[in-house]
Amino acid sequence: MMYLNELARKCPATTATKQAPHLSNRYQFVNTMEVIDVLRTYDFYPVNASQVGTSTHAKHIIRLRHLRDIATPKEEAYEIILINSHNGTVRFQLRFGIFRLVCTNGLIIGISLCQPVTFKHLRTYGAMIKAAVNTFNMEVGRIEEAVNRMKNTTIGAATATGLAMSGINARWGSYNDSPEKVSAIRLTHPRREEDISDSLWCVYNRIQENLIKGQVENSVRPLTDAFKCISVNEALWNKAYALVA
Repeated sequence: MMYLNELARKCPATTATKQAPHLSNRYQFVNTMEVIDVLRTYDFYPVNASQVGTSTHAKHIIRLRHLRDIATPKEEAYEIILINSHNGTVRFQLRFGIFRLVCTNGLIIGISLCQPVTFKHLRTYGAMIKAAVNTFNMEVGRIEEAVNRMKNTTIGAATATGLAMSGINARWGSYNDSPEKVSAIRLTHPRREEDISDSLWCVYNRIQENLIKGQVENSVRPLTDAFKCISVNEALWNKAYALVA
């Protein structure tokens, strides 16, 4: 759990009290910290945060987890992901994610299963946040069911390689643009004993971790752009989920 002063240091955009100067008065500002305060009343607390640059108006991402999952960690914890900006670069939205304890992977649930909760920058948004939390609570069952189907589905090498190629395309655009022509097969290799399995869930997580954390074949750098991480995560989830949908 992140304390609010720690959150402010790591993500200065959470402290903004008005929009960027170049935006007109018609722009309806959403105060990120106020949204977090509302989510805290539902026992969702920040656990990670990042932003683009250091501006207090930059686009930023906050991951929040329910207090019960913070107090008693489980193998998979479900998260609300808050995305916002104060410079007009991104619309305020709440997404759903999964935190996997064994590898500290932060997964993003793609639109193939759960649509993001998006709405315009409004002056009054407490009711919409309440509705978003209710939606999250209702969707957890569907997400758990999808995860269990992935865990119970065994895939072969060809399918695993195809999934890895989807990840390569999501991160670099194509195999030819990837550094040192990174091997799709190498992306499926496990980093730890717990991930040695041919289940779709384990293979998907191995590929996701190798794509995001890098250090594959001494050529793949970690992906540090949080917003690129979201797009790669979502694309990979959609491809994996399509195999069990």
